[in-house]
Amino acid sequence: MSDALINNVVHSIRKKLSAPAAASRSRRKRSISEPSRLWTPGQNLRISFVDQTEDDVKKAIFAAASEWLEYANLQFERVDDEDATAEIRIGPENASFSLQGTQSMQQEGASMLIGCPPGHDLFEHTVLHEFGHALGLHHEHQHPEANIPWDLEALRSLIRGILADEGVPDEEIEDKMEAELADNFLPMPQENLKVLPYDPESIMHYAVLQTHTLGDYETGLNLRLSEKDKQAARTLYPGR
Repeated sequence: MSDALINNVVHSIRKKLSAPAAASRSRRKRSISEPSRLWTPGQNLRISFVDQTEDDVKKAIFAAASEWLEYANLQFERVDDEDATAEIRIGPENASFSLQGTQSMQQEGASMLIGCPPGHDLFEHTVLHEFGHALGLHHEHQHPEANIPWDLEALRSLIRGILADEGVPDEEIEDKMEAELADNFLPMPQENLKVLPYDPESIMHYAVLQTHTLGDYETGLNLRLSEKDKQAARTLYPGR
C-alpha cells in the first residue's frame, strides 16, 4: 500500500493506453470538495454491484462504508446488481478507484472499484477512502496547504521504469505521465473548493514515502476516519 499512488498512476496509464475511453474515469481528487459534485443532504444513495460480486463481499463493503453515515446526513441502500441507474456502482478489480460524488451519474459502468478483499488489513481503509471520494472528498495530500516536497524526477523515473519493463513505448509513457502526476500528487488550486484546514491524519491522505520526496519528509497510512474527516462529513452533509 505504501506505493499505492504509483500503482494508481501506472494502472491509470495502462487503462488509457489499452482503452482510450477509460480516460473519462480520471478525476481531480481532496477534507476538500467541489460543491458541484456533492449530493443533496438527506439523499438516499443506491449502491449496486457489478461483475458478480460475492454476497459476503457486498455485505462487508456496505458495512464498512456505513461508518460515514454516522456523520454525513445521507443514506445508503443496496439495490439489484447491474443497476445502471444507481448512484454508486461497485466492481471488483486489482486497483481501487472511485469517481467523485455526482460524477458517477455522468458516466457509464462501474463508478467505484474495491481492489482489497475482506479480511485484508487494509480492507476497511480502502472502503472508507473510496467512499470518501464517492461522497465528494478529494485526496488530502493534494490539499492546497499540504506543501509536500515531492521529488517529481524520482517519481517520473519510477513510473517510466515500471511501464518500460512492460514494453510500453517511451513516447506513450511521456504523453500520459504528466497528467497523472498532476491528478495524483500535485496540490489542487483552491478556487471553487470547500476547504477545511489541512489534515495529515485524514483517511483521504495517502502514505508519503521518503523515497518519493525531497529532504526528510514522510507520512504513514491513516487507517480510520480522523476527527476532521467526521467534521467534513457533517459540514458537507448537515442534519445528522
